This record gives sequence, structure tokens and C-alpha cells, in this order.
Amino acid sequence: MADTENRFHPASIKHKDRLDKFKKKLTPSLIRKHHRKRRDLKIRKEFEGLSNKDVFEKIYDERRWGSPSDRTGKYSSGDGSRNRHIVSQYVDAIRYFISQQQDMRSALDLGCGDFFVGAQLVSLFDRYIAADVRFAYHLN
Repeated sequence: MADTENRFHPASIKHKDRLDKFKKKLTPSLIRKHHRKRRDLKIRKEFEGLSNKDVFEKIYDERRWGSPSDRTGKYSSGDGSRNRHIVSQYVDAIRYFISQQQDMRSALDLGCGDFFVGAQLVSLFDRYIAADVRFAYHLN
């Protein structure tokens, strides 16, 4: 297995997480704060002058969100939108809310991301519009 494949192996990721937590405990908060400021400045410079659309295109194109095992698709809205436990609870809550409303036939999903969650809600509506900074869908 190549080095890059080893980095993304679940055991390697868990080990790295444990190591990161251990390093955090050993590192004084002042040093961590300085490190965060330097990291944030680097990111600000990287995205400086870009429109919101361009920022999100860069994030999606470089697959910066999501776990390494979930970076096979072109877009990823991050681990939270792919966690089946979180998503199922959210979808169930939306289904319940919709069932309590009378005559709710349309939905506008702003910030739909990669549409993984929205795809599970489309069938609840006669008209469903989903939009994100990078793209928009008009469904139904």
C-alpha cells in the first residue's frame, strides 16, 4: 500500500486524531492561539480577492471538506452532510414538520451544498428549488 493510501486508512486517521489530541494537551494555549492566527492569515491571503462563488468553487474543486474516504465524488459538503445518523435525524425532523403544515407544497433550500440531504426531501414537495453559492437546481 502506498504512503498516501496509508494516511487515509481508518486506523491511521484514528491514530492521528489521538496524536493531535495529545499534542494539544501538551501545547500551551498561547502557542495554539498563535498557530491558529498564522493559519487563518494564510487562508485569508489564499482567498483574498475571490468572490464567494470562486471561494466555494476552490473548496469544492480541491475537496477540502469531507473525510478522505468520502472524497471520491466531485463535490462534498463535509462530513456532517454524509453522517447517516445526523442526516436521518434531520430528514425525520423535516418530514415531521412538513406533515404538520397545511398546504406546504414548495421549498427553497438555500445552502444545499452537494445536495446529498436535499435529495431525500424533494419527494415531499410539488416544487423544490435548491441553491448554493456554486450552483442551483430547480426540481419538480
